[in-house]
Amino acid sequence: MSQAGYRGSKASAPRRGQMLLVHCAVAALWTAWIAWCPAQTPAPAVLVNGEPIPEKDVQRALDRLPAEHRQRARQEILERLIDNLLIDQHLLSLQIPAPPDEIEARLRQIQEEVKRSGQDYQKLLQELALTEAELKRQIAAELRWERYLQSQIPDAALQKFFQEHQEWFNGSAVQARHILVACPAQADPTQKKQAQQKAEQLRQHILAEVEKRLAQTRTASNEEKETLRQRLLVEVFAETAIKHSECPSKTRGGDLGWFPRIGVMVEPFAAAAFATPVGQVSPPIATPFGYHLILVTGKQPGREVKFEDVKDEVREVQGERLRQELLRQLRSKARIEFPNR
Repeated sequence: MSQAGYRGSKASAPRRGQMLLVHCAVAALWTAWIAWCPAQTPAPAVLVNGEPIPEKDVQRALDRLPAEHRQRARQEILERLIDNLLIDQHLLSLQIPAPPDEIEARLRQIQEEVKRSGQDYQKLLQELALTEAELKRQIAAELRWERYLQSQIPDAALQKFFQEHQEWFNGSAVQARHILVACPAQADPTQKKQAQQKAEQLRQHILAEVEKRLAQTRTASNEEKETLRQRLLVEVFAETAIKHSECPSKTRGGDLGWFPRIGVMVEPFAAAAFATPVGQVSPPIATPFGYHLILVTGKQPGREVKFEDVKDEVREVQGERLRQELLRQLRSKARIEFPNR
């Protein structure tokens, strides 16, 4: 995820099963396949409740990345592998089935999608460093998750969530700039407080500088004054971002362009951006990247949508929320060991 708060994991929350087929065809999310189907090798990278995740699986993912990114990506890959294994261990303990005939049917769908895309199925498996047996194990895990999700979130609950969060699904968008004061999630309370205070100091500087420049300019009416205030706010915010932001977007004055309510930014950032009125700077907003100041420069209302038209997206969003809560519970009880550390 980028320091701007980007999630980078999904856009418009398409169906999980459909994502599997499409990504198989284009080989775009090889890491997701790898994460669900550990091969049996004797040298585990990590033990999760006694079950090994082989080093081979980590290396298989790392080999697809540029050499300069591998060291940084290793822990993220391990965390994804651990999360997926914890989920599947839990579903197996609940005896959630993945019938062989459904696995074969899903496999045929994948093969058909690959063929339609003009690729060779066996060659694609080789490129992904996967065997068909490993792919079938991943499919089985997907089927178990789909069954579990259906049992936990019935259609009535999905419809209720849709009614309460329509802007998540109707195409509403926000245009914004931001300033990041970086602070890792694992920082101690003192470091977090210092980062938050620095962000608030930058906010006060921006607001004071706008008023200072406004006072130096003559305007004929309140309307002209407000128009000038908004222009100065963008100007000063951009200058401050260039000087002080710790996100790559600083080169653009913190400009993030337009983004939807879900699927692009991490939740605390997106929620704050949508809650902040146009032409105002938010207070410091905490995310896993640190503390953000958000200047909202535009809002685009969504269109009218029916629940049936976005039902799969609603299920995907609710599924991700359920998954994160389940992982929080499972990780609190899990035995995770790194033999090589």
